[in-house]
Amino acid sequence: MRTTLLILFSLIVSLAAGCGGGSSTTTPIVYVTLSPLNVNVALGTTQQFTETTSGSTNTDVTWQVNGITGGNSTYGTISATGLYTPPATVPNPATVTVTVISQANTADIANASVTIISGVSVSVSPASANLQLSGTQQFTATVTGNSNTGVTWQAGGVAGGNSAHGTITADGLYTAPAAGSTPFGVSITAISKVDATKSGTASVTVHGGISISLAPNPASVTTFGSQQFTATVSGTSTTGVTWQVNGVTGGSSATGTITQTGLYRAPNSVPTKAANAKSQTATVTVSAISQADSTVVSSVVVTVTSPNQAAQTSPAVLGVSGGNALDTSGSTCCGGTLGALVSRGGKQYILSTNHVLARTDQANIGESIIQPGLLDTSCSTSGTTAVATLSQFANLENPAAGK
Repeated sequence: MRTTLLILFSLIVSLAAGCGGGSSTTTPIVYVTLSPLNVNVALGTTQQFTETTSGSTNTDVTWQVNGITGGNSTYGTISATGLYTPPATVPNPATVTVTVISQANTADIANASVTIISGVSVSVSPASANLQLSGTQQFTATVTGNSNTGVTWQAGGVAGGNSAHGTITADGLYTAPAAGSTPFGVSITAISKVDATKSGTASVTVHGGISISLAPNPASVTTFGSQQFTATVSGTSTTGVTWQVNGVTGGSSATGTITQTGLYRAPNSVPTKAANAKSQTATVTVSAISQADSTVVSSVVVTVTSPNQAAQTSPAVLGVSGGNALDTSGSTCCGGTLGALVSRGGKQYILSTNHVLARTDQANIGESIIQPGLLDTSCSTSGTTAVATLSQFANLENPAAGK
């Protein structure tokens, strides 16, 4: 019996020794926490991260930025103590991941999200511009919020531009395309070199060329008369024009004058006598010159006419043509020549050298004597010029002689 018990004891001891004779390694369960978990970090500043490791006596950790141990110049760097320094410029995308990894168990990690902000704003001046093909415009970018004020220029979304959108230098000098279907618009963009998400814009409208349209065209004006001309300028924001008559700015007394607003006043006599004395016409050229480009000129030919001025050798009764074959008369108006309105034998006469219209027997002292030309309808004063005032009726008879 004793022998059997000894054998059993020996077997139990052997089994126990066999079970405990090998060695084994168990990976500890480590817990890693990180704070803060979400943070904005401005350029030029730093952010301290704090990690806590539990479950192991080995509390050493490894720090990474976007999977790179210690980070780099693109995404920012992080020290062995968790101090994060953002890069010099905002990366794209602007959010990076900071990771802490337990050295006791590399499967145990914690992550934090970092958004890098610049505080930069960009504006461009001028905000808009109108240019001709091949025209130039200097743009200026103003950058605030960072000491690095550098920008990258784009024209039509292309860095530096191209032949279709125009080109722009590193200093912001834009040159419009040399050709294209005008008008068309181009967007000018200045992008911060510190933060590519920050930009300022301006717009350019490219025109095919300056043009001037004059109205009326052509025109006819009598001596002493006037004509308002209108210049419509397109292709530029500078719509001012300089007015000339026969190449003289503002005109002259010989060819007629013109104001800055385009009001032409004909001279007192026809500038150049025509071969046909009855027509008494001549032409002058009224021109509008673009103030944006003095090579752009539009002109209109103005015919200057004179009323009939045929010599009248003797007084004529009003309503009778006399020496002026084209004189006309109505019920209360007559055509004649200005000089003197006289009376003889109860009839009124006109003696003069300039054609006018005046009321006859119904005239009153102080009324205007007008110069409309050779024709008149019902004493209309539309488009006429007052050239004298009726002062008195002079009697041609000599009362003393009894005639």
